[in-house]
Amino acid sequence: MEPVVFSDIDGTLLNSEHRMTPLTLEAVKSLKSRGIPLVLVSARSPSGIGSLFREYGFRCPFVAYNGGLLFEESGQVAFHEGLEKEEVKQLLEFVEATGFLRNWCLYSLDQWIVQKRNTPEILQEEAIVKVQSLQGTLRSVTDRLVNKIWCFCSFGKTEEIAGKLQKKFPGCTVSQASEELLEIMPAGVTKGAAVQRVCEAWHIPLSSAIAFGDAYNDAEMLEAVGKGFLMGNAPRDLKERIHLHTLDSDHDGVYWALQKLGLV
Repeated sequence: MEPVVFSDIDGTLLNSEHRMTPLTLEAVKSLKSRGIPLVLVSARSPSGIGSLFREYGFRCPFVAYNGGLLFEESGQVAFHEGLEKEEVKQLLEFVEATGFLRNWCLYSLDQWIVQKRNTPEILQEEAIVKVQSLQGTLRSVTDRLVNKIWCFCSFGKTEEIAGKLQKKFPGCTVSQASEELLEIMPAGVTKGAAVQRVCEAWHIPLSSAIAFGDAYNDAEMLEAVGKGFLMGNAPRDLKERIHLHTLDSDHDGVYWALQKLGLV
């Protein structure tokens, strides 16, 4: 049976300069020419993934918000899961009450609403994903669901806040993305669950799937598939958990792993 290839974007398909190397792009086009499905699986928004398609001239199915949204290659939404607005309101009020909240982002379908836009973290993210955010409030969200929340907190306080949030809101998954950033998603929304959903829909066994990633939110995806490759630029402790490795994203790790598998 032909495999399916899943890939994270930042730090995996894109290098440290947020660019796709010529060999990595060759690998993407080779999969397409051979009829092997490629699915991008990212924490990015749909527009953040769409900017990649426009820049490099290809399209494929993709998963946004770590599994909260699944799009077919045509752009049709195949799966949509998020948090109700009332719960989002309570979450933001809870973090605000800690006194350590500096800024927040709400992601809903293709909306990116931020509390304060003209800040270093937001301007940097806009430059990376090539999408402009909109300063607003929860009322600015037009859909009934919010797929993902980012909370920028005082440095070193995220672990403490994450623990309190997880206890108070068991229907959410709260992860510490960095010393300053918390990511809040609906419980059960992960890249691993998204990969399983795609394979079930396409009647492809997980054992035939291949995946690439470089970060903690990729771990479940890499463990779910038959061959899950961790990039060389991944954290050291993750390399002890995931046993298949390839070169880093600056040295075409995706390309060389696919070449060894005879797929490019």
